Amino acid sequence: MRGHIKKRGKTWYVVIYLGVDETGKKKYKWVSIKDDVTGKSTKEMAEKALPDILRKVYSGSFTDCKDVTVKDYMKEWLEYKRKDVKYNTWRQYDYASRLYIVPAIGKIKLDKLRPPHIRKLHEYCFKHDVSKSTVTRTHATIRSALSYAVEMEMIPRNVAKLVSAPGENEFNIEPLSESEFTEYFHIFKDENIFMHFLISVATGLREGEICALRWKDIDTDKMLISVKHTLVRVKEDKNIPGKLTLTPAKTKKSVDEIPIPDELVKYLRKHKVKQAQAKLIMGQDYTDEDYVCAWEDGRPFDPSYVSKKFNKVIKKHGLRKVRFHDLRHTFGTILVNKGVPLPTVQSMLRHSDRRTTERYTHGTKSAKEEAANKINNIIKGC
Repeated sequence: MRGHIKKRGKTWYVVIYLGVDETGKKKYKWVSIKDDVTGKSTKEMAEKALPDILRKVYSGSFTDCKDVTVKDYMKEWLEYKRKDVKYNTWRQYDYASRLYIVPAIGKIKLDKLRPPHIRKLHEYCFKHDVSKSTVTRTHATIRSALSYAVEMEMIPRNVAKLVSAPGENEFNIEPLSESEFTEYFHIFKDENIFMHFLISVATGLREGEICALRWKDIDTDKMLISVKHTLVRVKEDKNIPGKLTLTPAKTKKSVDEIPIPDELVKYLRKHKVKQAQAKLIMGQDYTDEDYVCAWEDGRPFDPSYVSKKFNKVIKKHGLRKVRFHDLRHTFGTILVNKGVPLPTVQSMLRHSDRRTTERYTHGTKSAKEEAANKINNIIKGC
Protein backbone atom coordinates (compact mmCIF):
# COMPACT_ATOMS: atom_id res chain seq x y z
CA MET A 1 0.00 0.00 0.00
CA ARG A 2 1.44 3.33 -1.12
CA GLY A 3 0.79 6.88 -0.03
CA HIS A 4 1.96 10.41 -0.57
CA ILE A 5 1.07 13.98 0.40
CA LYS A 6 -0.48 16.63 -1.78
CA LYS A 7 -1.70 20.20 -1.42
CA ARG A 8 -5.10 21.41 -2.63
CA GLY A 9 -5.77 25.07 -2.15
CA LYS A 10 -4.55 25.91 1.34
CA THR A 11 -4.95 22.39 2.71
CA TRP A 12 -2.46 19.53 2.74
CA TYR A 13 -3.71 15.97 2.32
CA VAL A 14 -2.43 12.45 2.87
CA VAL A 15 -3.36 10.44 -0.23
CA ILE A 16 -3.50 6.65 0.04
CA TYR A 17 -3.58 4.39 -3.01
CA LEU A 18 -6.17 1.63 -2.45
CA GLY A 19 -5.77 -0.30 -5.69
CA VAL A 20 -8.33 -0.52 -8.50
CA ASP A 21 -12.08 -1.04 -8.53
CA GLU A 22 -14.05 -3.59 -10.60
CA THR A 23 -13.78 -1.33 -13.66
CA GLY A 24 -10.01 -1.05 -13.38
CA LYS A 25 -10.13 2.54 -12.12
CA LYS A 26 -7.57 3.53 -9.50
CA LYS A 27 -8.97 4.28 -6.03
CA TYR A 28 -7.51 6.76 -3.55
CA LYS A 29 -8.37 7.90 -0.03
CA TRP A 30 -7.82 11.59 0.65
CA VAL A 31 -7.37 12.62 4.30
CA SER A 32 -7.21 16.33 5.09
CA ILE A 33 -4.55 17.35 7.62
CA LYS A 34 -5.48 20.33 9.78
CA ASP A 35 -4.87 21.53 13.31
CA ASP A 36 -8.19 21.14 15.15
CA VAL A 37 -7.82 24.42 17.01
CA THR A 38 -6.06 26.81 14.60
CA GLY A 39 -7.12 25.23 11.32
CA LYS A 40 -3.48 25.41 10.23
CA SER A 41 -2.36 22.94 7.54
CA THR A 42 1.33 22.49 6.65
CA LYS A 43 3.50 20.16 4.61
CA GLU A 44 5.37 19.11 7.77
CA MET A 45 2.10 18.09 9.47
CA ALA A 46 1.10 15.97 6.46
CA GLU A 47 4.53 14.27 6.28
CA LYS A 48 4.32 13.44 9.99
CA ALA A 49 0.79 12.03 9.67
CA LEU A 50 1.47 9.90 6.57
CA PRO A 51 3.11 6.81 8.23
CA ASP A 52 0.45 6.54 10.95
CA ILE A 53 -2.46 6.84 8.50
CA LEU A 54 -0.84 4.28 6.19
CA ARG A 55 -0.48 1.86 9.10
CA LYS A 56 -4.12 2.29 10.18
CA VAL A 57 -5.50 1.97 6.65
CA TYR A 58 -3.38 -1.15 6.09
CA SER A 59 -4.58 -2.75 9.37
CA GLY A 60 -8.19 -1.78 8.70
CA SER A 61 -8.40 0.35 11.86
CA PHE A 62 -8.62 3.72 10.12
CA THR A 63 -12.07 5.30 10.10
CA ASP A 64 -12.64 8.60 8.38
CA CYS A 65 -15.62 10.05 10.21
CA LYS A 66 -15.39 13.61 8.91
CA ASP A 67 -19.02 13.44 7.71
CA VAL A 68 -20.41 11.63 10.78
CA THR A 69 -22.45 13.87 13.08
CA VAL A 70 -22.98 13.30 16.80
CA LYS A 71 -26.61 12.48 16.00
CA ASP A 72 -25.60 9.78 13.50
CA TYR A 73 -23.02 8.35 15.86
CA MET A 74 -25.35 8.24 18.88
CA LYS A 75 -27.89 6.27 16.84
CA GLU A 76 -25.28 3.67 15.93
CA TRP A 77 -23.83 3.57 19.45
CA LEU A 78 -27.26 3.01 21.00
CA GLU A 79 -27.86 0.08 18.67
CA TYR A 80 -24.56 -1.42 19.78
CA LYS A 81 -25.26 -0.80 23.50
CA ARG A 82 -28.74 -2.35 23.31
CA LYS A 83 -27.13 -5.80 23.37
CA ASP A 84 -24.32 -4.83 25.70
CA VAL A 85 -26.05 -3.45 28.82
CA LYS A 86 -29.15 -4.10 30.95
CA TYR A 87 -32.38 -2.71 29.55
CA ASN A 88 -32.83 -0.04 32.24
CA THR A 89 -29.30 1.25 31.61
CA TRP A 90 -29.91 1.34 27.86
CA ARG A 91 -33.17 3.19 28.41
CA GLN A 92 -31.33 5.89 30.39
CA TYR A 93 -28.78 6.21 27.55
CA ASP A 94 -31.57 6.51 24.99
CA TYR A 95 -33.43 9.06 27.11
CA ALA A 96 -30.32 11.24 27.54
CA SER A 97 -29.52 11.03 23.84
CA ARG A 98 -33.02 11.88 22.55
CA LEU A 99 -33.87 14.64 25.02
CA TYR A 100 -30.54 16.37 25.52
CA ILE A 101 -27.48 15.21 23.56
CA VAL A 102 -28.95 15.19 20.05
CA PRO A 103 -30.94 18.47 20.42
CA ALA A 104 -27.93 20.26 21.94
CA ILE A 105 -24.96 19.02 19.91
CA GLY A 106 -26.37 16.50 17.41
CA LYS A 107 -25.48 18.55 14.30
CA ILE A 108 -21.79 18.86 15.21
CA LYS A 109 -19.39 16.57 13.35
CA LEU A 110 -18.05 13.87 15.65
CA ASP A 111 -14.42 14.64 14.86
CA LYS A 112 -15.00 18.35 15.49
CA LEU A 113 -16.40 17.88 18.99
CA ARG A 114 -14.55 20.00 21.57
CA PRO A 115 -14.81 20.66 25.35
CA PRO A 116 -16.90 23.84 24.82
CA HIS A 117 -19.54 21.70 23.09
CA ILE A 118 -19.82 19.56 26.22
CA ARG A 119 -20.34 22.75 28.25
CA LYS A 120 -23.02 23.71 25.73
CA LEU A 121 -24.71 20.37 26.43
CA HIS A 122 -24.72 21.11 30.18
CA GLU A 123 -26.19 24.56 29.56
CA TYR A 124 -28.90 23.09 27.34
CA CYS A 125 -29.88 20.71 30.12
CA PHE A 126 -30.10 23.44 32.74
CA LYS A 127 -32.17 25.65 30.42
CA HIS A 128 -34.75 22.88 30.44
CA ASP A 129 -34.86 22.87 34.26
CA VAL A 130 -33.55 19.36 34.73
CA SER A 131 -31.98 18.21 37.98
CA LYS A 132 -28.25 18.16 38.57
CA SER A 133 -28.33 14.35 38.68
CA THR A 134 -29.92 14.29 35.21
CA VAL A 135 -27.13 16.51 33.86
CA THR A 136 -24.60 14.16 35.46
CA ARG A 137 -26.24 11.11 33.87
CA THR A 138 -26.37 12.87 30.50
CA HIS A 139 -22.68 13.71 30.79
CA ALA A 140 -21.92 10.09 31.70
CA THR A 141 -23.80 8.96 28.59
CA ILE A 142 -21.87 11.15 26.15
CA ARG A 143 -18.62 10.26 27.93
CA SER A 144 -19.34 6.55 27.54
CA ALA A 145 -20.31 6.99 23.90
CA LEU A 146 -17.14 8.92 23.09
CA SER A 147 -14.96 6.39 24.91
CA TYR A 148 -16.21 3.76 22.49
CA ALA A 149 -15.48 6.09 19.55
CA VAL A 150 -11.89 6.46 20.82
CA GLU A 151 -11.64 2.68 21.20
CA MET A 152 -12.76 2.28 17.59
CA GLU A 153 -10.20 4.93 16.58
CA MET A 154 -12.89 7.18 15.16
CA ILE A 155 -11.61 10.11 17.22
CA PRO A 156 -8.25 10.66 18.94
CA ARG A 157 -9.53 11.64 22.40
CA ASN A 158 -12.62 11.77 24.58
CA VAL A 159 -13.39 15.47 25.08
CA ALA A 160 -16.11 14.66 27.65
CA LYS A 161 -13.35 13.45 29.99
CA LEU A 162 -11.80 16.91 29.87
CA VAL A 163 -14.94 18.51 31.33
CA SER A 164 -16.39 17.78 34.77
CA ALA A 165 -20.12 17.27 34.99
CA PRO A 166 -21.99 19.56 37.40
CA GLY A 167 -22.23 17.74 40.70
CA GLU A 168 -20.11 14.87 39.39
CA ASN A 169 -18.19 14.66 42.62
CA GLU A 170 -21.27 15.08 44.79
CA PHE A 171 -23.02 12.10 46.31
CA ASN A 172 -26.10 13.13 48.22
CA ILE A 173 -27.10 10.58 50.83
CA GLU A 174 -30.36 11.32 52.61
CA PRO A 175 -30.77 8.46 55.11
CA LEU A 176 -33.54 8.35 57.68
CA SER A 177 -32.59 9.07 61.27
CA GLU A 178 -33.60 6.49 63.89
CA SER A 179 -36.56 8.63 64.98
CA GLU A 180 -37.63 9.14 61.36
CA PHE A 181 -37.40 5.41 60.72
CA THR A 182 -39.82 4.74 63.57
CA GLU A 183 -42.23 7.35 62.19
CA TYR A 184 -41.99 6.01 58.63
CA PHE A 185 -42.38 2.42 59.85
CA HIS A 186 -45.72 3.09 61.55
CA ILE A 187 -47.05 5.13 58.62
CA PHE A 188 -46.10 2.59 55.94
CA LYS A 189 -47.32 -0.35 58.02
CA ASP A 190 -50.83 0.24 56.64
CA GLU A 191 -49.71 0.73 53.03
CA ASN A 192 -49.56 -1.88 50.28
CA ILE A 193 -45.82 -1.27 49.84
CA PHE A 194 -44.95 -1.94 53.49
CA MET A 195 -43.01 -5.12 52.67
CA HIS A 196 -41.06 -3.23 50.01
CA PHE A 197 -40.22 -0.59 52.63
CA LEU A 198 -39.20 -3.14 55.26
CA ILE A 199 -37.11 -5.34 52.97
CA SER A 200 -35.23 -2.33 51.60
CA VAL A 201 -34.34 -0.80 54.96
CA ALA A 202 -33.48 -4.23 56.44
CA THR A 203 -31.37 -5.57 53.57
CA GLY A 204 -30.42 -2.64 51.30
CA LEU A 205 -32.06 -4.21 48.23
CA ARG A 206 -33.04 -1.95 45.32
CA GLU A 207 -36.66 -1.44 44.16
CA GLY A 208 -36.31 -3.70 41.14
CA GLU A 209 -34.61 -6.42 43.17
CA ILE A 210 -37.36 -6.38 45.79
CA CYS A 211 -40.10 -6.55 43.16
CA ALA A 212 -38.28 -9.48 41.53
CA LEU A 213 -38.05 -11.52 44.75
CA ARG A 214 -39.84 -14.86 44.71
CA TRP A 215 -40.43 -17.14 47.64
CA LYS A 216 -37.94 -19.64 46.24
CA ASP A 217 -35.28 -16.92 46.67
CA ILE A 218 -35.88 -16.72 50.42
CA ASP A 219 -34.78 -19.30 53.00
CA THR A 220 -36.38 -18.23 56.27
CA ASP A 221 -34.75 -21.13 58.14
CA LYS A 222 -31.23 -20.15 57.10
CA MET A 223 -32.29 -16.47 57.19
CA LEU A 224 -30.96 -15.74 53.70
CA ILE A 225 -32.21 -13.94 50.58
CA SER A 226 -30.72 -14.86 47.20
CA VAL A 227 -30.55 -11.82 44.95
CA LYS A 228 -30.59 -13.04 41.35
CA HIS A 229 -32.89 -10.81 39.34
CA THR A 230 -34.36 -7.37 38.96
CA LEU A 231 -37.82 -6.59 37.60
CA VAL A 232 -38.02 -4.03 34.79
CA ARG A 233 -40.65 -2.87 32.34
CA VAL A 234 -39.28 -3.55 28.88
CA LYS A 235 -40.65 -1.25 26.18
CA GLU A 236 -39.99 -1.99 22.52
CA ASP A 237 -42.05 1.03 21.51
CA LYS A 238 -42.36 4.27 23.51
CA ASN A 239 -46.10 4.36 22.71
CA ILE A 240 -46.73 0.89 24.15
CA PRO A 241 -46.76 0.32 27.96
CA GLY A 242 -44.34 -2.59 27.81
CA LYS A 243 -44.12 -5.78 29.84
CA LEU A 244 -42.69 -6.43 33.30
CA THR A 245 -39.72 -8.73 32.77
CA LEU A 246 -37.29 -10.52 35.06
CA THR A 247 -33.73 -9.71 34.05
CA PRO A 248 -30.38 -10.66 35.62
CA ALA A 249 -29.34 -8.49 38.57
CA LYS A 250 -27.62 -5.13 37.91
CA THR A 251 -24.03 -6.44 37.91
CA LYS A 252 -22.21 -9.69 38.68
CA LYS A 253 -21.48 -8.22 42.11
CA SER A 254 -25.24 -7.71 42.63
CA VAL A 255 -25.87 -11.46 42.55
CA ASP A 256 -25.39 -12.66 46.09
CA GLU A 257 -26.90 -14.15 49.23
CA ILE A 258 -27.92 -11.56 51.80
CA PRO A 259 -28.41 -12.43 55.50
CA ILE A 260 -31.70 -11.14 56.87
CA PRO A 261 -32.53 -10.12 60.45
CA ASP A 262 -34.84 -12.20 62.59
CA GLU A 263 -37.52 -9.49 62.75
CA LEU A 264 -37.75 -9.39 58.97
CA VAL A 265 -38.12 -13.18 58.91
CA LYS A 266 -41.11 -12.85 61.27
CA TYR A 267 -42.78 -10.28 59.00
CA LEU A 268 -42.08 -12.38 55.91
CA ARG A 269 -43.75 -15.43 57.48
CA LYS A 270 -46.81 -13.36 58.45
CA HIS A 271 -46.89 -11.91 54.93
CA LYS A 272 -46.79 -15.38 53.39
CA VAL A 273 -49.79 -16.48 55.46
CA LYS A 274 -51.69 -13.36 54.39
CA GLN A 275 -50.79 -14.06 50.76
CA ALA A 276 -52.04 -17.67 51.07
CA GLN A 277 -55.38 -16.33 52.30
CA ALA A 278 -55.59 -14.04 49.27
CA LYS A 279 -55.03 -17.06 46.99
CA LEU A 280 -57.99 -18.85 48.56
CA ILE A 281 -60.23 -15.81 48.12
CA MET A 282 -59.20 -15.18 44.51
CA GLY A 283 -59.29 -18.84 43.48
CA GLN A 284 -58.69 -19.28 39.75
CA ASP A 285 -58.32 -15.52 39.32
CA TYR A 286 -55.06 -15.64 41.28
CA THR A 287 -51.93 -15.64 39.11
CA ASP A 288 -49.37 -17.57 41.13
CA GLU A 289 -45.90 -16.59 39.89
CA ASP A 290 -44.33 -16.99 43.36
CA TYR A 291 -43.65 -13.27 43.86
CA VAL A 292 -43.09 -12.19 47.47
CA CYS A 293 -44.45 -8.69 46.92
CA ALA A 294 -47.58 -9.12 44.84
CA TRP A 295 -51.02 -7.61 44.35
CA GLU A 296 -54.09 -9.42 45.69
CA ASP A 297 -54.33 -11.36 42.42
CA GLY A 298 -50.67 -12.42 42.42
CA ARG A 299 -49.33 -9.92 39.89
CA PRO A 300 -45.91 -8.41 40.74
CA PHE A 301 -45.54 -4.73 41.61
CA ASP A 302 -44.01 -2.41 39.04
CA PRO A 303 -40.84 -0.82 40.55
CA SER A 304 -41.93 2.58 39.23
CA TYR A 305 -45.25 2.22 41.07
CA VAL A 306 -43.39 1.51 44.32
CA SER A 307 -41.33 4.70 43.98
CA LYS A 308 -44.35 6.82 43.07
CA LYS A 309 -46.47 5.40 45.90
CA PHE A 310 -43.63 5.99 48.35
CA ASN A 311 -43.44 9.66 47.32
CA LYS A 312 -47.21 10.01 47.48
CA VAL A 313 -47.40 8.68 51.07
CA ILE A 314 -44.55 10.95 52.17
CA LYS A 315 -46.30 13.99 50.74
CA LYS A 316 -49.65 13.00 52.23
CA HIS A 317 -48.21 12.81 55.76
CA GLY A 318 -45.92 15.84 55.44
CA LEU A 319 -42.74 13.84 55.94
CA ARG A 320 -39.27 14.91 54.90
CA LYS A 321 -38.85 14.31 51.18
CA VAL A 322 -36.61 11.32 50.52
CA ARG A 323 -36.55 8.79 47.70
CA PHE A 324 -37.31 5.10 48.05
CA HIS A 325 -33.67 4.47 47.12
CA ASP A 326 -32.67 6.43 50.25
CA LEU A 327 -33.91 3.46 52.27
CA ARG A 328 -30.93 1.58 50.82
CA HIS A 329 -28.75 4.51 51.91
CA THR A 330 -30.34 4.29 55.36
CA PHE A 331 -29.34 0.62 55.58
CA GLY A 332 -25.75 1.39 54.57
CA THR A 333 -25.44 4.40 56.87
CA ILE A 334 -26.76 2.48 59.88
CA LEU A 335 -24.18 -0.26 59.31
CA VAL A 336 -21.34 2.27 59.08
CA ASN A 337 -22.51 4.21 62.14
CA LYS A 338 -22.80 1.01 64.17
CA GLY A 339 -19.16 0.21 63.47
CA VAL A 340 -19.58 -2.54 60.87
CA PRO A 341 -16.26 -2.86 58.95
CA LEU A 342 -16.31 -1.18 55.53
CA PRO A 343 -15.51 -4.39 53.54
CA THR A 344 -18.55 -6.01 55.18
CA VAL A 345 -20.77 -3.03 54.32
CA GLN A 346 -19.49 -3.18 50.74
CA SER A 347 -20.37 -6.87 50.60
CA MET A 348 -23.84 -6.31 52.09
CA LEU A 349 -24.62 -3.49 49.63
CA ARG A 350 -22.96 -5.46 46.80
CA HIS A 351 -20.95 -2.48 45.61
CA SER A 352 -18.42 -3.39 42.93
CA ASP A 353 -16.30 -0.34 43.81
CA ARG A 354 -15.21 0.23 47.41
CA ARG A 355 -15.14 4.00 46.78
CA THR A 356 -18.93 3.93 46.47
CA THR A 357 -19.19 2.39 49.93
CA GLU A 358 -16.68 4.85 51.38
CA ARG A 359 -19.07 7.69 50.57
CA TYR A 360 -21.30 6.44 53.40
CA THR A 361 -18.55 7.44 55.83
CA HIS A 362 -18.42 11.04 54.60
CA GLY A 363 -20.41 13.73 56.28
CA THR A 364 -23.25 11.88 58.03
CA LYS A 365 -24.45 13.98 60.93
CA SER A 366 -24.36 11.20 63.52
CA ALA A 367 -20.82 10.20 62.50
CA LYS A 368 -19.65 13.83 62.84
CA GLU A 369 -21.31 14.16 66.25
CA GLU A 370 -19.73 10.90 67.41
CA ALA A 371 -16.30 12.13 66.26
CA ALA A 372 -16.80 15.43 68.10
CA ASN A 373 -17.83 13.57 71.26
CA LYS A 374 -14.70 11.43 71.12
CA ILE A 375 -12.49 14.53 70.90
CA ASN A 376 -14.52 16.08 73.71
CA ASN A 377 -13.92 13.06 75.95
CA ILE A 378 -10.18 13.19 75.25
CA ILE A 379 -10.03 16.87 76.22
CA LYS A 380 -12.14 16.23 79.34
CA GLY A 381 -9.67 13.54 80.39
CA CYS A 382 -6.73 15.93 80.32
